[in-house]
Amino acid sequence: MNNNLKLMIVAAVIVLTGAFAAKTTTFGFRYPEYLYIYTNLDVEYFFFDEQSPGSNPGTYETKQKKYDVATQPNLEKCLVNMTLPSPVTAQTSAGSELIRTGKCDFVATDTKKNKDFEVKWGSTGEKPDGALLILTNAPSWTAAAYINEEFGEVGKMVTLQVRTEKNTLEELSASESKKTVVGKKSGSTMTNAYYTDFVNAYVVPLQFVMVLDAPFSTPKVEDKAQVTYTISSP
Repeated sequence: MNNNLKLMIVAAVIVLTGAFAAKTTTFGFRYPEYLYIYTNLDVEYFFFDEQSPGSNPGTYETKQKKYDVATQPNLEKCLVNMTLPSPVTAQTSAGSELIRTGKCDFVATDTKKNKDFEVKWGSTGEKPDGALLILTNAPSWTAAAYINEEFGEVGKMVTLQVRTEKNTLEELSASESKKTVVGKKSGSTMTNAYYTDFVNAYVVPLQFVMVLDAPFSTPKVEDKAQVTYTISSP
């Protein structure tokens, strides 16, 4: 081997060894926690003057009970089965005491959804009135609801119930500070909520029941209430 070739080999080794000597730069990354909540349920109609259900009536039922849809025939059936108020006192001015001889509960006559999102419930077996879509990277969260605009004319005569995170019906709170929990995730445990095929996306089924607390006292009226949904992370 001649001297020129030896020199080339030594130079190559020096270059190769030098390639492993390096400096590094660290890139930092931090991302905030986010929580967003949406609903595709725009309206729940309880129309007791309708003769038959709409195309998307309420869906809540249990193994023990199938709830009647809010229609005139079902209202009449409810009223016929109630006892008469007794005794009554004849007087020359209008009475103020509500006629409380029984209660009847109903699912919605019809519901109206928006097209913000669609849920395919697949093998879960769910067929709710609507749903909440929750987008969050929080490991634990609580979805809740409350009535922020109460019925103006029939507030003392009806009760709005919602399916809760316990998978039971509960009266919907009219207090923002005491909201009714409708779905929850705590680590890997979820109640009345499901994962979806997207990361950090969850759905909560929504189902409502209206209880007529004093059907005979309810006036002929059109009234409405409004429900707000919230999500929080501990």
